[in-house]
Formats: sequence, C-alpha cells, structure tokens
Amino acid sequence: GGGGGELKLAPVKHDAGLNQRLNDCARNTNDTQRLRALVYEQGADLTSTNGGPWNHTPLHQSAYHNRPEMVRELIELCRARGVLAQVLSMGSNPCGRGGTGTPLDLARGGGHKKCVALLEEAARSPTSGAAARGPTPKTIKVSGAGIWWCNDTWTLAGERAGRPYWRRNGNQTDCIAC
Repeated sequence: GGGGGELKLAPVKHDAGLNQRLNDCARNTNDTQRLRALVYEQGADLTSTNGGPWNHTPLHQSAYHNRPEMVRELIELCRARGVLAQVLSMGSNPCGRGGTGTPLDLARGGGHKKCVALLEEAARSPTSGAAARGPTPKTIKVSGAGIWWCNDTWTLAGERAGRPYWRRNGNQTDCIAC
C-alpha cells in the first residue's frame, strides 16, 4: 500500500536489547529500512552507545565502518528526533583515528570521504540541510519578464559556504541557493 502523511516517531525506549540491535544494524549492515523501523516503529534510542570502552552511537558506528547510506539515514533520523547536534558532538573512543572520537573524527581518520562530506554538511545545519531539501538539481530553468537573467538555464557549478550555486550559460554570473 501507499499512503500520504509522514511516519510518526515512536517514543524513545531505553531498552538495552533494542538499542544493541540498532547499534549492530548501523555497524554491520546497509539496511536503511531496518534502521528506520528500529527508530520509527520500535523507539530505539539514537543517543545510545555500545558501552565502554568504545561508547559509539549508531552514527559513530556507521561513520567508522564507512557506510554512507546509513550515515545519511542516521543524520535524518537524528534530525527528526532533535538529537543531531548532540550526537555529532559526542566523543567516543577514537580507535586511533584522532580527535575526540566524534562521528566526523572517525570518518575522517578512516579516509571515508562520502561519510565526511555528509557529516560536515549535517554539522553546518543540524536542524535542516540538503538532505531535508532533497537532491540539488543539476540545472534550473529561470523564467520571467523584464529581468536580465530571465528565460535562461542555469547549471550547477559547485558549492560555496555549504550551499550549491548555479552559473548562467557558463559565464561568471552566479546564483547561490538560499
């Protein structure tokens, strides 16, 4: 079936077994559907850790083990729960990867570039961001009347200050996303 509406988050449960299943899923799989079910349907705690000496949350696990799709999903789940800034700043055992063992430290220390990019973007806007907006379009069509840039196609040219920007017909006129 399909259906409209957003999924409702189950209340957070402080259930050690449930939270261990969440942590294991984030560490060992790329199963984003199961990850969502553990959080949305069962109430697994995104701030829970695998305990000492590691103290890794599910986001730490996915960042450490180079699972960019899981990192992307966990960022959105943490954002939906309102705990993204907290989880991004949580230290853990850095496992020789430097820093204080934040998810970004673990990804950067492992050379996991996709995970690093996702975590850096999330840190710039922990309550919104590119993932919430959807994918950045490669071209945008602008139309209107009486303005110099109207009726033109702009092409994605890169990113500045964490925001995509487009270039008009290859010239130096840029438009940065708001």
